[in-house]
Amino acid sequence: MRYLIFVLLLVQLMPISVLGQERILTVESYIATVQEHHPISKQAALLSDLARSQQKQARGLFDPKLQGDWKSKSFDSKNYYSILSGGLKIPSWYGLDFKVNYDRSSGEFLNNSDFLPNPGLWTAGISAPLAKGLLLDERRAALKRAALSLELNEQERLVQLNGLYFEALNAYMEWSIAYRIVQVQENNVQLAQTRFEGTVESFIKGDKPAVDTLESFIAIQSRDLALLEARQHLEAKRIALENFLWIQGTIPLELEDNVAPEVFQLDALSISVDVLHSQMEAILFSHPELQLNALKIDQLDIDRRLAIESIKPDIRVEYNPITAADENNIFQQVNPNNFVLGATVSYSLLQRKARGKLQETKLKMEQGVLEGDRKRQAIKTKLNQIYTILSRNREQGDLATIMIQNYEQLLLAENTKFQLGESSIFLVNSREMKFIESQLKQIDLEAKQMYYQLQYLYHSMKFVE
Repeated sequence: MRYLIFVLLLVQLMPISVLGQERILTVESYIATVQEHHPISKQAALLSDLARSQQKQARGLFDPKLQGDWKSKSFDSKNYYSILSGGLKIPSWYGLDFKVNYDRSSGEFLNNSDFLPNPGLWTAGISAPLAKGLLLDERRAALKRAALSLELNEQERLVQLNGLYFEALNAYMEWSIAYRIVQVQENNVQLAQTRFEGTVESFIKGDKPAVDTLESFIAIQSRDLALLEARQHLEAKRIALENFLWIQGTIPLELEDNVAPEVFQLDALSISVDVLHSQMEAILFSHPELQLNALKIDQLDIDRRLAIESIKPDIRVEYNPITAADENNIFQQVNPNNFVLGATVSYSLLQRKARGKLQETKLKMEQGVLEGDRKRQAIKTKLNQIYTILSRNREQGDLATIMIQNYEQLLLAENTKFQLGESSIFLVNSREMKFIESQLKQIDLEAKQMYYQLQYLYHSMKFVE
């Protein structure tokens, strides 16, 4: 996030204020609205809540559970049987299940195995795995996956917000550039209008031929056409910007006609990209897209460990001491000879399902590692390409600045010659058009420079740090 704030400081920040008849929408106000109200920003915030709800569900697998069962049969005024069983089961992290149970039965036709002393019996014991599930089981795996999902969704949230901020800032930059072009074209129309009026006045006085007035009028028409095209382009960029303006993620906003953008400044951002490029390894180490891939591999590793556990024999033992409850003392003295002991064993002889699952998981992990290496190299290559383009664009920008200065000197010299009667309106217009073209070229280069600077921050995921 600090790099996003840094981008905002590239412009001369001011509150929305009135300049003449225009109100300025600052980058600071604009991006704050996007952060707070854009639907994608709202959706990204829900990812963390979703992961926490999944984690809560996984923890629910370890919740203590109350259970009870009661059956009774009565026929022909005889109590055939009445059997009551209830208890509490407490799962634990290491696969152990702790149990407390109370059983009571009565009736004339009870099975021998259901016959209990009149006060009933209490049992408290433990159930434990000896092979499969000893190191990891479905409950612990689900909780580990949920913890990773929390981190994974956080990285996904950063990826979504990074893309949103890039698109939003790029839309503002294009709007700002289009506005500057309109200003240049409006100034050019005004210059042509002033020259036309002067030429008409000179023609009336007999100093200039009629053809010069036609030449000047054609210049006005040509620049009017360019101005109309620039205004159409500005309106298109304005509409594109409005796609990022919402209230509470549900109500789209529209800008008023008198709202104008700020002018982006490039120098500070150029330095930041230079600094960032020297920190390439640090960028790749913390890159959210690479973190996402690593977290997915960690999730697969949980599946791998669970698959290894599933190959083991399923052996579970259970030991429950028994004590009778009487009317005066709910727990009589425990007799070590009174207990329920049991064991269950199962094992698939071929284990094809478990071994196939283990092999599949290992292959997916290998694919994940290869994908991570590919993404890392792709990001590194992209950043190097953008940095190379930025360096060359910077040189072109410096050259464009010098060209503007030279064309301006030529225009001033041609105007002086024209006033002395040593030049023509055609030559003055030609010099002026070259000067205008150089201005527009410089703005175009600045737009490209800013675009690639934003691209660098986007691919390095620095809008959300």
